[in-house]
Amino acid sequence: MSSTNGSPSFYIDGYIRDLMSIKASTKSSIKAQSLLTSSPFGGLNQSEVKPNKDVFKCPDDSKNWTRINIVKESKKKIEKKDQTIFTFRRRKPALFQYKYYKDQEPLKITEQEIVQVVRVIINPATPQDRSIATKIFIKIILDIYCKDGLVVQSSEKLISSYFHQFISSTNRDTRAHTFNILFNLSIHINLYSELKLEDGGNIQTTNSSGGLSMIRDLQESVFRILVEMVQHLIDFKERDERTWQEALNCILFFITEEGYVIKEKLFQLNSQMIASFLLYIQDLNDNVKRILVRMLTNFLYKDPICNQINYQNNYLNLNEEEVNNVGGINFILQLYTTVRSSESKNNLFVIIFDYVLLTALKTQTIEQSQIINESPLLLELFRKSDASHYFTQIFKCIPEHGFISKFFLYTSEEAKHDSSYSYEDLIIKFTMKLEEFATRYQSIDSNYEKLILDCQEVPERLNQLINDTLNNEDDEVSLFYAENWLFLLLKKSLIDKESNPQFNFSINTYIQLASNLSSRLRRMYISLTERLLLLSKFRLSTSETKTIEIFDMFNDRFTKLISQGEKSENNLMYIVDILFDMIYKRAGTGLLRSKESVPDTNYSLFLSNQFVVSISLLKLFNINIIQYLFNNLQHSENTKEQRLFLLHILIQRCNDEEDLKKVGGISFFKNLLSDLSTQIAYHASYFLLTQLEAESPEEYRSILTRLLSKARENNDENLISNPFFQVQGIIEMTHKALNNSNNSIQNHHHSHSHSNQQSQQHT
Repeated sequence: MSSTNGSPSFYIDGYIRDLMSIKASTKSSIKAQSLLTSSPFGGLNQSEVKPNKDVFKCPDDSKNWTRINIVKESKKKIEKKDQTIFTFRRRKPALFQYKYYKDQEPLKITEQEIVQVVRVIINPATPQDRSIATKIFIKIILDIYCKDGLVVQSSEKLISSYFHQFISSTNRDTRAHTFNILFNLSIHINLYSELKLEDGGNIQTTNSSGGLSMIRDLQESVFRILVEMVQHLIDFKERDERTWQEALNCILFFITEEGYVIKEKLFQLNSQMIASFLLYIQDLNDNVKRILVRMLTNFLYKDPICNQINYQNNYLNLNEEEVNNVGGINFILQLYTTVRSSESKNNLFVIIFDYVLLTALKTQTIEQSQIINESPLLLELFRKSDASHYFTQIFKCIPEHGFISKFFLYTSEEAKHDSSYSYEDLIIKFTMKLEEFATRYQSIDSNYEKLILDCQEVPERLNQLINDTLNNEDDEVSLFYAENWLFLLLKKSLIDKESNPQFNFSINTYIQLASNLSSRLRRMYISLTERLLLLSKFRLSTSETKTIEIFDMFNDRFTKLISQGEKSENNLMYIVDILFDMIYKRAGTGLLRSKESVPDTNYSLFLSNQFVVSISLLKLFNINIIQYLFNNLQHSENTKEQRLFLLHILIQRCNDEEDLKKVGGISFFKNLLSDLSTQIAYHASYFLLTQLEAESPEEYRSILTRLLSKARENNDENLISNPFFQVQGIIEMTHKALNNSNNSIQNHHHSHSHSNQQSQQHT
């Protein structure tokens, strides 16, 4: 189905969202089993328990939202009550009397004074000095813009020169502040003149028919300067995370409207800018990452001549030059192995798919007709087998013993009647090329290999080489090769059990990473552990390892890390990702569903019952690791799904009395009633009720009767229907009973003392 401009209907206004849906064939006859449930790339095998009885399905919150929202409102009221004391503060006087800028008098300020204002912004004595200077500077800029009532090129050039001074500063706070000024300037531009809504909802301007047009021109001018500043960061190889974060915030403000990307504005940027945001900002929210990967995808499929998607002969063409501009296929692979969003994995997998086919075409391994005719069928096979989800593992650790032949075992027989020789030939050649790329990605480059060979005979020199590399954290490329090298050595010594003294230093280096002061190097420890776990998992099929050994490795390695007090959110979330990957399964055979308005990570799919967890495998984890991860992931928009997943598996484990004791008993869950996440407070209260009912059914019935009576007295329906308020009511009644008991003891003690005194007086 096509739109009027001939492009596929599933990208709106020529903006790609889900590349997999656009490029895969929609032929329903292609069927495949999910690689997750029936291949070495999927989850671990369950125990001898029947699969249906070994499944833990997340409670469906869609049925509980009304109750959860009531709890949320109740918590908000308490928070407001607690914060009342802080609301009565005197406001600072406004720096300028409020008038629309068009009607304001310009500041009477000399060129020398402007230079002084700029100097204070670049190198302030105090943060307050910078704040005041910034407000004056914004007024100066608006005076320059408003002087002639139109955007003059010379004015823009002058303003741009000021911003170049800020962005060129050696002070990284000043560089980051450059984007704060641009953001505030864009806000103030909207106050150029008064805008009113007509009855029909259209904007009209008062006092100036060109007011709206002027505002648009000013915003365009500021946007051009913003793009210049971001390009400056790229040209001068900026690495400061905060500077890139501020730049991204500012860019998103300009190029999005109500959550949607404005394609024309996006294409005023370039692919390197998007790649830099993804590369240098470590704390990116998963949803923001999803949006950035979309943007990157649009650049990689853009026609090099015009600002349109490169759509020819009913086929979207990958722009290989743009791939090279963002760092080549290695950058795409790095993104692919780290994103959590399902849509992002799909988009990046298709980019890898197209790149592999282009490479095969160059070497005349395949023909152009195969790409046009057969690749959509192959992509649909991959889509239905969830390949984009599970092939991430191939780029971390290549399965041994014939990856290609194993892949064929797990594609459905039902697809074969529909296939041709050309189609099967494409599968073979694609998988061979993919394995070639995966091998290259996990290897060491020739220069680094030469350094290793020079030190080969002397283990001390090898040790020194690896330590020197690890101590230079700014060299990401060398760190990447060092990790690959360490993995090869650890594979030989820990997995293959080769007794070569030359490799002993690698084990020590690996273990020491767990206690390194650098969160980046501790992350390397986590990554190496994941790769060793994957290698062991792939060997299950040849009975070279056992499931319990894999979980023992997980428990041992991550106990080492958390015993050092790991607090990095990125690192903790990475461990949760590994934990999840070891125990989850597909529920059903349909395509995975996700909404535009909500996150689409594995955790979202678990919470919507599209993924389930193996109970027998869950029992093999050390529960204290799960509890540590839950306790140390702070409540935020970025962690809420992971924390909810961890709570659900903790509750599942704590149905066992021994496990409940290990986490601190009932008091652990009682403390969660005050958790900032309403869902966590709600599910903790539900667990507490079920525990009370299971352990003391008589007491539970007695308490329910009293709660029912109290609910009738107070006309409080929540006490009957909502577990959160029921638990609160139980705690309140327990406290009252305890206080009454204490008062009774004190009264008895007082009366006993009084009678003793009387007796002594009588004597």
